[in-house]
Amino acid sequence: MDDNDDFTVREVDLEDLGTLKIKEFTLLQDEAGAVVWDAGLVLSYYLAYQHLKGRPLVAGRTCLELGSGTGVVGLTASRLGAVQVYLTDLPHLVPYMRENIQLNGLGARCRALPLEWCNPQHLAAARSAELLGRGPERILAADVLYDKTGRHSFFRTLAELMTPCGSIVTDRSNDGSSRDAGASGHCEEKLQSTGDGGGGGAGGGGGGVMGAAERCGGESGGGTDYGLSHSGGRVGGGGDGNGDDNSGGGGAADDGGGDDNGSGSGGSSWEGDDGVVAFLSYEQRPGVEEVPELCAQNDLMMEEVPMGDLHPSWRSADIRILRLWRGSPGALQSG
Repeated sequence: MDDNDDFTVREVDLEDLGTLKIKEFTLLQDEAGAVVWDAGLVLSYYLAYQHLKGRPLVAGRTCLELGSGTGVVGLTASRLGAVQVYLTDLPHLVPYMRENIQLNGLGARCRALPLEWCNPQHLAAARSAELLGRGPERILAADVLYDKTGRHSFFRTLAELMTPCGSIVTDRSNDGSSRDAGASGHCEEKLQSTGDGGGGGAGGGGGGVMGAAERCGGESGGGTDYGLSHSGGRVGGGGDGNGDDNSGGGGAADDGGGDDNGSGSGGSSWEGDDGVVAFLSYEQRPGVEEVPELCAQNDLMMEEVPMGDLHPSWRSADIRILRLWRGSPGALQSG
């Protein structure tokens, strides 16, 4: 890790994909977008691991990342062969995202854009034909569900981006204090009234995330306790050859288990669909139990990615990945 008064450079070793170099900005240390979070690494390694196994989830697709922060997930998607990647976050973070794009030599296929959640001008720009043509085919987000305002704004924005020619009603709020990356607080007042969020309080319930594709709502139990580690595991394939050959370190927590059996699920053919699919990675923290209700309010379907589909060395019971889409449960599966 290289050090500077204003930033440190973290190397994310993607093995066959090369090494991503990510600047973490010390001047922004109080902001969520300043550093690489574990949920971003879990999602990045999941995409790479599935790519290696012949299930390219982002290759050849146009991808948009919400609340990009350092951009590690979107930059990984670019290395995996995404045809175009848009990193988006609050306007003042755009120059920092551009630095990471340039640092990794991905300027030909990556752009950094301002996208304040529920800001109609930013949404219009992100959906414009000049930028995305027929729109994003994959939407990526990691560790963006910090508080109630941010969660609601995120799902409204996600639903808007997944709705062809859609529109949302926004309401300007002056609070602007959410620490969520990209959360502007613009549209929380226009949400359908749900009280303080269903599915139990901060300490209640069983997570509320489903392991099978079904209408959002209801609850589910916990899961196997996997330790999050960063040891071993070859991932990758594809990419554009822009990575350097330095081995990277970094990572999270201790070397803790996770079996080496790979997928263990089979069944879904996510890479073969023609619709817009979102992948959301988030850490278990108070408030996330309302995620199924927020999906239902915004007409989104969801399923949890099985633990066995995650990279064996980058999985944790505290971090989950959801796949989200619009339509019937079988609409995006071919087997």
